[in-house]
Amino acid sequence: MTLGRIGGDMPRHTKMPERKQCTPFGDVKINSRWVRNKYYLVAVGTLESLKWMFPGKYVNPEKHGNLYRTLFSPSARAITIERELRKLCKKWQDNWNERLDDYEVCSSGESNLTTLRKVVDYLKVLREPRLKANTHSVDCQCLKYWEVEIDFDMPLENLNAQVLQEGFENICYKLKPSSANRVLGVMKTYLNMAIAEEILFHAPHKRLKKVKVYKSHRSIKWWTKGEVETVLMCAREIDKEITNYRKDRDFHTGELLIGLGCYLGLRLEEVIMQRWQDLDLDSVDVRTGRPTPVCHVVPNGGWEPKDGEARTIPIRNELLIILESYRKESGYILEPEIRQPKRGGSKRVYRYDPKKLWNRILKIAIERGVKRITPYGMRHTFASNLVSSGISDIKISRWMGHANTRMLHLHYAHLRAFDDDINC
Repeated sequence: MTLGRIGGDMPRHTKMPERKQCTPFGDVKINSRWVRNKYYLVAVGTLESLKWMFPGKYVNPEKHGNLYRTLFSPSARAITIERELRKLCKKWQDNWNERLDDYEVCSSGESNLTTLRKVVDYLKVLREPRLKANTHSVDCQCLKYWEVEIDFDMPLENLNAQVLQEGFENICYKLKPSSANRVLGVMKTYLNMAIAEEILFHAPHKRLKKVKVYKSHRSIKWWTKGEVETVLMCAREIDKEITNYRKDRDFHTGELLIGLGCYLGLRLEEVIMQRWQDLDLDSVDVRTGRPTPVCHVVPNGGWEPKDGEARTIPIRNELLIILESYRKESGYILEPEIRQPKRGGSKRVYRYDPKKLWNRILKIAIERGVKRITPYGMRHTFASNLVSSGISDIKISRWMGHANTRMLHLHYAHLRAFDDDINC
């Protein structure tokens, strides 16, 4: 039996039977096409019929003989099974048939799209196939906020800017600015669709503006130098407990986790991927002869830092003492508590996740008066303590891997809000 050429084209895929879709401007043929790694649907018909099926800028038809055709993805996710493709195609056709029924009613002069509720329900059917399931549920939730504040059963011609403005102001009292702006955006989307469908002939939402979102610095939580020392003591206690329990080797991952995060400002993933061979603990300044230990954050094993660029961070004395006590020639600095071999006896290769260890350390630290922060808060701790000490913004930004000082000024400038120079 032939399974296909090795390294050649992908195996053949079945083709969905041709379907026909009725539109006010003629019938449209719908076929399937396999492109690279998933199925697409192809609609062939007149230009007017395709524009009716895909209103707005959702379609880009191309000339196909005397007709036009367009290729579109039936779902936000990749479809690789013909059975699923047929189900999705039927769903699209059901939506088009509902629109066709409404269109025929509108054409006969007996349009039932006279209220905002009916218009929204009609547009939901048109919009749903193009959205992911979670996005559609968010849209429905946003429309519920509007339904509470304005009368969805009012005649469409009574919908004006004042009604929308009053409703939006009430929504702003109930929600955060960013959430209120999302609710406003959904309503604008539906009203713009109504105008494109020639259901609405005025734009009552044209002058509605989003609420300005002010960023607060209070959301950033970090540890002071004293709190860092307390957390390190808690980490040493956890390491000792695990070592006594295991009895086969020393465990010191907790202390290294806190040290690398708070004294180097590494992101959690960078801490996990940091290796001993990337630390230069014996570096010496050739001009002064003074020790200059540094940490190199470099890509390794297919992984790379967030910005994709390597950087060098000087190691402070407190961290140097910790690293010297557990020094190794190579390997990842953080090691799991238990090494589990993969089935078949081969070594398991994966990224160590210190989440459980972090929670154990944090639980004890909170009992001793240390504030609760996230693992990313260790990076905030590194930057905040340096900014408070008056270190150069350029140096801190370079150590943290920022392209410039903008992020530093945006998030940490409030730590230098008071300056004695004001009393000159």
